[in-house]
Amino acid sequence: MNDCRKTNRDANVPEGTDFFRGVLRFTSRCETLTDEYLASESPQGRISTHEHLGTLLSLLDRASSCWWGCRRGDHAGEMLVGRCCSYGLCVFKLARSGFYDESVSLARTVGEITNLAVLFVTDPSALQDWQSVEERTRRAKYSPGAVRRALEARSFPVPVDQSRYQQLSGKAVHLPPTIPPQMYNAERHPKTGGCFQETGLCFALAEIGYPFSVLGPCAVELCGLSGENGAKVCRAADALSKSLRALRTRVNASFPGTYS
Repeated sequence: MNDCRKTNRDANVPEGTDFFRGVLRFTSRCETLTDEYLASESPQGRISTHEHLGTLLSLLDRASSCWWGCRRGDHAGEMLVGRCCSYGLCVFKLARSGFYDESVSLARTVGEITNLAVLFVTDPSALQDWQSVEERTRRAKYSPGAVRRALEARSFPVPVDQSRYQQLSGKAVHLPPTIPPQMYNAERHPKTGGCFQETGLCFALAEIGYPFSVLGPCAVELCGLSGENGAKVCRAADALSKSLRALRTRVNASFPGTYS
């Protein structure tokens, strides 16, 4: 028998485009809270990753679009860096709106491309091979796992190693049944996107800041930068790297052991 008290339960729930408008109003509030939080932290220098990330993305966007002059060629390096810039903007937008898991998922993708960039810089023949082999071979030879193994075999640094990759995958991509969505609060309550959570914001910013701090110096080589322009990118990447400690400390305070 139907419960008459629940008959009209859905009557006031928006659907269609009204649902999207409602969600956007909700996330707009989260964006305001995010901006207020970051503004309150910035003057004291406690949380500054977003500032340094914005500077580095601006420089990388210029590098990838030949802003300082075009060196001709196929622009393979520039396109690689430019793709990461787009991901970086999306990652920040998602984190600002409270979609932290989704932000971390894209941060993992930036990490994969950063590993590829490190391989190309430390082994220029790999870039030539990546450009010339047929598609099926390229997908197998330069998959995320294959690139990590190639770096390890050459004793090159692996920015996003197997341990880090598994952590990001388990958190936001290949989900185990025990990890609830958007759980970045002291109560350990799962949430949908659009709810401001300090720890979620700090975690997302830390995870996107790290690969970009590594990508910056690689971009200098991949985009053929020299002189002061290359130096500016390296300085911005270094400042971004140094800013990550404060974020990791905040995350560890709520979720001990996340960062060693």
